[in-house]
Amino acid sequence: SAMPMPRPMPQATKRRGRHPNKALSAAFCRTVAESGRYADGNGLYLHVDPSGARRWVQRLVIHGRSRGLGLGATPSSRWPRPAS
Repeated sequence: SAMPMPRPMPQATKRRGRHPNKALSAAFCRTVAESGRYADGNGLYLHVDPSGARRWVQRLVIHGRSRGLGLGATPSSRWPRPAS
């Protein structure tokens, strides 16, 4: 009798459903106090440090390697506004 063929390994499937897009509101970005990384969608993250500093980072894959592109700090009410 012939040997049975091995079953193929199930392939990982791509997540289905809606991806977050503009998930973070301006009010949340101003008031979030817990440190961590918060996804806004399409690879854009808000990083909050334990000191309370906030910055935007865009996560990209370039030549198969994951990279983070720093986009700068979030505006703060503590900074003086330019005179108009």
